[in-house]
Amino acid sequence: MSEDPRHGDGPGGDVVGSDDDALAARIRAAAELIEPPTGAPVPVLRRRAQRRVRRRRGLAAAGSVAVVLAVAASATLLVGPNHGRVSVAEPVAVADRALGRSPGVAGEWTWRDMEALKSRTGKASGYGIREGAGDDLLVYLDESGVCLDGDSCRASADGFGANDLRRRFVARNGGPAAPLIGPGAPFAGWDVAVVPGITGDLHSGRQSGVDVPGGPAGQRFVGSENLDLVLAWLAEERPNTQRVVLAGSGSGGLATLLATPQVERVAGERLVGVIANGGAVPGSGQIVPSCVVRHWSLLWGVGYPDDWGDHVPDPSTKRLADLYPYLADRFPNVAFAQLSGTDDPTMRALFRTGTDQCDQQPAPVTSAGFGAGVASLDRRLANLKGWEFFLVDETTSAPLAPSDGAAAVPGFLKWAQTLVEP
Repeated sequence: MSEDPRHGDGPGGDVVGSDDDALAARIRAAAELIEPPTGAPVPVLRRRAQRRVRRRRGLAAAGSVAVVLAVAASATLLVGPNHGRVSVAEPVAVADRALGRSPGVAGEWTWRDMEALKSRTGKASGYGIREGAGDDLLVYLDESGVCLDGDSCRASADGFGANDLRRRFVARNGGPAAPLIGPGAPFAGWDVAVVPGITGDLHSGRQSGVDVPGGPAGQRFVGSENLDLVLAWLAEERPNTQRVVLAGSGSGGLATLLATPQVERVAGERLVGVIANGGAVPGSGQIVPSCVVRHWSLLWGVGYPDDWGDHVPDPSTKRLADLYPYLADRFPNVAFAQLSGTDDPTMRALFRTGTDQCDQQPAPVTSAGFGAGVASLDRRLANLKGWEFFLVDETTSAPLAPSDGAAAVPGFLKWAQTLVEP
């Protein structure tokens, strides 16, 4: 077993997947039996939380078909139609490993081996669970880098197991999620599910057998399918879940924006908040070149949702930054928080990865250029209902740093408390 954090400590495994026409037909037929999630227009989060127990349609009803439903109709968005194959994986082998408690924090950590949940190189993995004191759940999308070319693939994770969870989260009071779930943090008493980032696709891909230009061959970009599996198990095992918050840091912050429709499709009105701790998308084409986003889309097999044009001001532009108005309009009862530093070298590098696939090389983004871009984003989000933007004047990929905690970001604790209070 490797100690290299890029490779994890999980065992290898065979690729799971199918593009059989009959299977696709069964998926569509099953999806038609499920009523699409609809949220009652309740303006106050507390009132919504009190009503969730009476409205059992969310996690309990959707759990048994979460994988089928998400494969058939979930939406992650980049630049074009989803060209990935229909693929379904069933968790046929599951085993728990008790990992103990984080220092000073109540709640046992457990690693759940899931043979069907695979990394981009086909290694079996799983997910982590921390038991809380109530019926509320925080789903944390761990960052891991992306796989878009030779250099980025070498730097991104391709495995994660029980020892990785112990080192990265348990022994460090929640590790990168500590400002949210550690001692004294807003969600310290909540159940926590950690979804490893081992597919190099921002938890959004649905395409296997991909040869990366200048990089490794036969990659499995199945981050979205892995999330399907985790959501299905959580739904089945936690039918009494009352509130769900989706969160992620760094590249995992951007991943939360892509994964919101998928999580809401299973959680329904139980999804009360989304926290993108980093991963901000400035609204300038000079910072986020369309040719780079197109490369992501084709490589990972993701596309815009069918209802994109109903929820963005100008659907013909197809900009990644239009995630913000899309989510605000599509999910009016969800509270969104985007955090960013005035400079984020990690995101600047991400938006450069894949420029060799562009017809014309875009100019590198400077620190000052990124700062101007996020300042513009700040002004834009101020006019979007449901969005709060927390901008810190420093160079960082995750303003909620474990060493400082949520209190270091002015206003964030007050915002988070609106999700935590019953």
